[in-house]
Amino acid sequence: MATQNDLQELLRLLTARKMSMMAAMGQVKALQTKNLRSIAQIADAPLATVEEALGGDAKVAKSLHAACKAHGKKTGGKRPAEDGGVGTGAKKPKLEAHRRDLDYSAMAGDELEAALELPLEEDENVIRNTTVVTNRAPLMLAFVVELLRFTMPEQPPSSRLSLAQAVVSANSRSKAVSIGIEKAPPGGEQKIPEGQPKISIMGRQVPVLKRGGYTWSGSSEPSSSNASSVTLKGSPPKPKGWSASQKLSSKGSVFIAHAIPISSPSARPALFKSLMAAKPELETATHNAWAIRTSFGNSPLKQEASFDDGESGCGNFSTSAATRS
Repeated sequence: MATQNDLQELLRLLTARKMSMMAAMGQVKALQTKNLRSIAQIADAPLATVEEALGGDAKVAKSLHAACKAHGKKTGGKRPAEDGGVGTGAKKPKLEAHRRDLDYSAMAGDELEAALELPLEEDENVIRNTTVVTNRAPLMLAFVVELLRFTMPEQPPSSRLSLAQAVVSANSRSKAVSIGIEKAPPGGEQKIPEGQPKISIMGRQVPVLKRGGYTWSGSSEPSSSNASSVTLKGSPPKPKGWSASQKLSSKGSVFIAHAIPISSPSARPALFKSLMAAKPELETATHNAWAIRTSFGNSPLKQEASFDDGESGCGNFSTSAATRS
């Protein structure tokens, strides 16, 4: 007796032959008049019966009959097991759920972020003896995610992955245009709308949106068991270390800047908290833009990051001011 699965399988076979769903349903209905309700029944039936069911169209009947027989040969080895037949007796290995199979919508914030954490290997011998073969995009993605782990440790892994993917996509589009694979869009790159919050990552302005109702209690501040962890985490922030500029009024808005030395990007969230605790009126400010410029360990390279918070250009301006100071 044919089942609903048999009907769906037959419809898939018909539509795979470049037939519309409406036409496929018509053929299924015609075949059912001759009690041909599954691919197996059509394959086992005489060609004349299939031709009669399809209104005498010999060409279509022959093509469908051959397709059903070919389909039966492809799946013939699987049917006994599906029908409850005796298998080989070999125990199937237990399959672990892949990350792409997880139901992320049903997971709590902390559980979701833990599933997205990238592995961290600090053994220099393991790193030295490991060879990774990859193309440019995954390597770039991993690099930006790791960079954001230091410059934006208060952001959950899902946000860092999203920001990193935006940077990689923008770089890929620019590369495609530069080597002639794609044409440059008319008028140049699409401009970020005025007032849209954006973050500067590796010299690229990435527009962002705040996620509402999402909570994450964890923190991914860089940590290490070796002596360099002192350099990574930096000294505890001192609330009295902040210095403030004079107030500047322009077009009805009031601007005031606060600055403090910082030894590591990972210290930024704690420093911000100390500033907000010392000056709670800043919590209600329309915009709280920021910029940071620091180095990592003893590296001569400088790391920069900024956030406009809706005040267009403020992050870049603050970064430039930090560079000149």
